[in-house]
Amino acid sequence: MAPSETYSKNYLSDVICRVDFSDNPAVKDELPTDIKSGLLGLFPRLEPLKQFSISVTNQDSEVTTDRQENITWRFSASDQSQFVEINTTSLIILTKKYTNYTAFQKIIEQVCNLYFGKFPEAQVTRLGLRYINQIILEEPNLFDWSKYINNHLLSAYTYFEDNEKSKRIFSTVERQEGPETVLSFKFGTFNGLYPNVISKKEFILDFDCYTQIAFENKDLLNKVNSFNEIITQNFEKSITDDFRNKLR
Repeated sequence: MAPSETYSKNYLSDVICRVDFSDNPAVKDELPTDIKSGLLGLFPRLEPLKQFSISVTNQDSEVTTDRQENITWRFSASDQSQFVEINTTSLIILTKKYTNYTAFQKIIEQVCNLYFGKFPEAQVTRLGLRYINQIILEEPNLFDWSKYINNHLLSAYTYFEDNEKSKRIFSTVERQEGPETVLSFKFGTFNGLYPNVISKKEFILDFDCYTQIAFENKDLLNKVNSFNEIITQNFEKSITDDFRNKLR
């Protein structure tokens, strides 16, 4: 979330930029030295994560299995606040301590320059930017969000008079924001203690903006910037002035 003003506080639990591309076997067993050294300069901890998959085929009444090992190369900040993960089909940049979009954009640019500088012909098949706001407040009324959240998002909270029976109050809206751009907006009380009934005051504003149309990697940063603008507009529309004062 990069609002029109810089807030001193946020409720972001995760901010994620994910880039998918065609299978790249060159990073399956080892990362190129220049990518590895460049990322270690930004994120000093490296942990290879091994994943296994099994495929089963049935041909001419003969069943065969194929077991494959895949490695995700995870780089992380020393305080575990930021991560970069690379495997043969994706590149993920995640932060759990978001400050502002300018700083996050710089990380995206640095990481993508390292990857696409080594693989300039790589074509992006999907690009996504996601902001998960997890608003948790110490207030007695668990279901009254009218002071902080746009009332148009709260109809499910007023439908039942006995919300203390509710286990989850959560909605999803998907919008075609442009010829190539989709916004998935999830909001409400997801309830981290599900399947128990809701027992704390929490509200999720989860914005995931993405495209699944292949494009050249040189256009990546411009698309991320446009996604950020869409998310910013919708975040600001989702909250009230009282909530903005909290963020200030």
